[in-house]
Amino acid sequence: KKDGIIFVIDCSRDMFMERTYSDHSSTSHENSLTPFQMSTRAVLSVIKNKIVSSSDDLVGLIFFNCQETKNATNFLNINVPFERMSVSSAVLIKYLKALDTSS
Repeated sequence: KKDGIIFVIDCSRDMFMERTYSDHSSTSHENSLTPFQMSTRAVLSVIKNKIVSSSDDLVGLIFFNCQETKNATNFLNINVPFERMSVSSAVLIKYLKALDTSS
């Protein structure tokens, strides 16, 4: 059985403003990340788990409230970096890691 997940991430200005939060670990230190970074890291975690548990599942990625428009139907402020859903792959992981370091 093949499943599919489409991740939809907000790219509005507020998503790129750093926020401080506690990670609730035993060391209880504070981290400063943007909501966008937290979102991409959550997506990365799910994709890595998908690779291990069911490598044939499909994954899609959509960004909304973007400054640029990149999608097959030209919906404004929507960016679809990969036009087709694909299996969780190293390409998608590299793409998300690059976004995390550039935000």
